[in-house]
Amino acid sequence: MRFVLLPLRLWLLGLGLCGASPGRTFLMMFPPHNDPAANVNHQVTVTATGVWTIVPVKVLETSFTQRIFLSASQSKTVHLPSSVGIASDRSSSLLSVMSTKPVTVLASFCTHTGCDHSFLHDVSSWGTRYYPVTPHFPNQTAVSQMVITSADHDTPVNMLLSGDALFNGNMYPSGSVLKFNMGALQSVYIESNTSLSGSELNSQQAVGVVVGLTCSKQTAGYSLYGFAELKPVSQWSLDYIFLPFCKHRNSF
Repeated sequence: MRFVLLPLRLWLLGLGLCGASPGRTFLMMFPPHNDPAANVNHQVTVTATGVWTIVPVKVLETSFTQRIFLSASQSKTVHLPSSVGIASDRSSSLLSVMSTKPVTVLASFCTHTGCDHSFLHDVSSWGTRYYPVTPHFPNQTAVSQMVITSADHDTPVNMLLSGDALFNGNMYPSGSVLKFNMGALQSVYIESNTSLSGSELNSQQAVGVVVGLTCSKQTAGYSLYGFAELKPVSQWSLDYIFLPFCKHRNSF
């Protein structure tokens, strides 16, 4: 199963590392990692563009804050507390990165097996309509994840589900519409034992969406993890260049 999940992890890594755009305001929470034995480390790397800038890095609803100074084209990495990983259906412990000048922000999640990364999108580029993309695991040894984050406004969210999904302790079947309200500066967490690709998410106010994968809580030993922030439909384009995946005999 490790060889099956590895290409999917690389696919999420590629999705998260494409299309980095400078911005001034970034918000997110990491999807959870289900391996209790893993030595989890969250961090964020901020890179200045052509001018110097001051960047406060905070975890909201906590006392954590670091103020970093960057020269032109300089990068600095900040190690974050575990509270930036969402551990319940709702949380307000958002990672907040705000800059006086445009910067790029790379979020990283590390364990003893390695690191996964995703560039974050400026809040101004968030949207109200998403088509999530998550991997599929037929034998249910891993789960698909989704973290939805609001900015400065409350907003209702409707999600037409393409697969069964667990939220707020309730299971919602494929084909149903999951409806919930989000407060300002809040994240909600949804997970599924099947793929949620093909679902449609609509919100009244703009939100950010991070998708991911992790092992199921019943899986012992090696646990894979991956995550990526998605672009809304309004940020989709017309032209793409991509590398094909090769199917190896021992992979599937």
